[in-house]
Amino acid sequence: MSGYATVYDYAYNVGGTYGWDEIIAQGACAKSLAEQDRCVFLVNHDSSTALGVPLAATYSGDLTLSEDKVGLRTELTLLPTNTVAEMLIDGLLNKRVDSMSFAFRVTRQEWNEDYTERTIRELQLFDVSAVTYPANPAATITARDENTEIEIPASLDWRRRELEALRLRSV
Repeated sequence: MSGYATVYDYAYNVGGTYGWDEIIAQGACAKSLAEQDRCVFLVNHDSSTALGVPLAATYSGDLTLSEDKVGLRTELTLLPTNTVAEMLIDGLLNKRVDSMSFAFRVTRQEWNEDYTERTIRELQLFDVSAVTYPANPAATITARDENTEIEIPASLDWRRRELEALRLRSV
């Protein structure tokens, strides 16, 4: 599975009418990744029930997190013998599951003057999750084989063009 637990520089609403727009700045995960913070892959951030057993983890080597120009890239391999993993794979293949999220603690942020927009500049990672209801609608996950590229959602055409330009420059 591959996806983006967050997409950088994309404003999404937190808290509805009385909330604020939140932006995860490019590079916000760099320190946490460099320090190799323990991070697990969950379903719906659930770590309190039998379904909350991590399906993958950075410290066990089956979860890889990295940053690119789009966001926090997530790659993992699930064992199909795990019942929860099997249900998740089925959901991904049948497009009932297509969203991601991540749990974090903010370590550096900036607010605009009227506190309607928060930009997160640095954070500490805890988990990445396949979710039913993402805070950031641009964060996606998909099942793939090793030869398939990660799909960038159509709603992020500007990121798709940027990623394509980076690919062309590296050829």
